Order: sequence, then C-alpha cells, then structure tokens
Amino acid sequence: MQSPLVEVFWGGSVMSITMLLWFTASWWAHSGIPIVIGWMVCSITMNLVNKQAVQVFPATSLLIILLMLIASVFLLVFEFRRMSFQRWGDLGKWIAIPFFFAGILGTSLWALNYSTVSTVLILRSALPLLALGVDKAFLRSTMIITPRHIFCVVLVIGGSVIYTHWNVSITMYSIWLLMINGLLIIMDRSVQRYLLTDADFSLTPQLCSFLTNAVGIIPMMIIAVVSGEIHEWDAAVLDVTPTSWFWVVVSGSCGCCLNYLALHAQKRVSVTTFLMMQNFNKVAVVVGSVVAFGDVLSALSVTGCAMSICGSVWYCLLQQNEIGFASEKSMQEK
Repeated sequence: MQSPLVEVFWGGSVMSITMLLWFTASWWAHSGIPIVIGWMVCSITMNLVNKQAVQVFPATSLLIILLMLIASVFLLVFEFRRMSFQRWGDLGKWIAIPFFFAGILGTSLWALNYSTVSTVLILRSALPLLALGVDKAFLRSTMIITPRHIFCVVLVIGGSVIYTHWNVSITMYSIWLLMINGLLIIMDRSVQRYLLTDADFSLTPQLCSFLTNAVGIIPMMIIAVVSGEIHEWDAAVLDVTPTSWFWVVVSGSCGCCLNYLALHAQKRVSVTTFLMMQNFNKVAVVVGSVVAFGDVLSALSVTGCAMSICGSVWYCLLQQNEIGFASEKSMQEK
C-alpha cells in the first residue's frame, strides 16, 4: 500500500495532465487527430483513476453522483461564459442523454448479478458490428464497409474471448438485460453523434457536458433508491478517509475533461469507430492496471489483449486512410 504523499503526488500529476488537456482543447478542437488522441489518453487515465476511487470509496452510486457533481461545479466555474443555446427544443433533445447513461449503468450493474464480467466485456466488444449498420442506415455514413473492417471487429471480439478465457455465464434474464444494455449504448452514441453533427443544433459543447453531468444526478439517485444502496450512504461516508476524498476529486476532474473531449471526438468519428476506440481503451486499461496496481495476467490473457489492440489499431488506421479524422467545415466547434 502506497503512502498518502505518494498517492497525492500521482493523483495531482494525473489531475494536472487532464486539466491541461481540457483547458487547451479549444486550441486544437478543429483538428481531429489531437482531439481523438486526447480523448483516448483521458479515457484510459479516467478508468485507472476510477479503479482507485472505487477501491477506496465503498458506495458506487454515491461515488458516481459525487463525480457528476464535481464535474458540474468545474464546468460552471471555468466554462460558464461559453454555455449557450438558441432553441429550447435543442435543450430538450439533449436532456435524454443523461437518462441513457443511467440506463446503461443500471443495466450493466444488474446484468453483473446474473452473468460474469467476461460476458459483458465480450458483448461490448461485439457492439461495433451492430453500430456499422446503424451508421449506414440512420446516420448517413459515407464510409465504405470492407471485409477488413469486419475482420478488425471480429479480431477484437476474438481477443476479448481469449482474454476472458471464455468465462461466459448466461441466463434468460441476463440475456434481456445485456440486449437492453447494448441497445442503450448504441442509441446513446447515435443520438449524441446525430445532434453534435447537426448544423442547426444550437447547444455548445460546454453546455452539453454540463447537462450530462448535472441532470445525470437525478437518474443516479433513482438507481440508488431502487437498488437500496442509499441506506448504506451514512456508514459509507463515515468510513471515507481524507486520501479517499482526494481521489474522488481527482476522478471528478478527470471525468469532466473526458466528457468534454468525448463530445468533440464524437463529432469527428462514426459511432462504430468511437466504440472500437473504446474497446482499445479498455484493453489499454488492463495493461495499465498491471503497471499501476500490480494485476497479474496469464500468457493467454496477454495474447487476447494483443489481438484486441491489433484489431482496434488496424480499424483506426483504416478509418484514417479512408475517411480521415480531420474535421470538416460542417463540424467546426460552435
């Protein structure tokens, strides 16, 4: 176990890097590659910080609510002047996004009660296959789907299966939950991309990010009540140490930066590409956990991780060559 001073050093360093990415995002928001790389770095960092926060903070729903509250405060303090909208209808359209997030989180947590983490991971790795159809049918994607695209996705799925040692547990109830979970993920990403790439959508990214966090507290409170976790909050808060509160603040600041960069990234890449990059991030987090937390991986798990990384990177290279990540005039930041 590390000393509090070491934890504060590493946490402060991570917080400084993510805040720097956030504050400088407006400088390179019109260039696709820096935005996408910045989002991926922040996503990997956020997952590692969240792992630390979950280990030291006992109440999951309360932790998420606190992270959303911290992100909302950060956005109000630093980005309030750039929050604006022109039509109330656009505001109403975005309000659905936080409820998608809560639905994704809730179905994920409930599915874990009836299946394994491996089952959820394998399903998530297969979502880009469904997203390919959604991109073409509903989002007017001009991307030409080739056998190489399909092979990349299958390679990632195969890597996930090998990494998890095919530790799959399925019940009829978990099948329904996982199907709903996957559908919500696709709907969430598709609606966000549709709105963000719509030239008539009047909400600025800063306001979108604030609403996602601030309004998201409401469905998270509902989940806490339904799950019964809210009755454990008093005891949980009493057991939290100052160092644990520090990690909550670090995680909240990282989440604020991640959400903001994710909005810019989704304006420039398709839903399928975004999900493929998320698959890469998850594998990178596994590797990072080995370094940061001393997690142990078998040779078989390393092989699976390598396959997933290769599939994700190859897919992104295909996208770079065929449609590019450079932003278009219609996707300029508002």
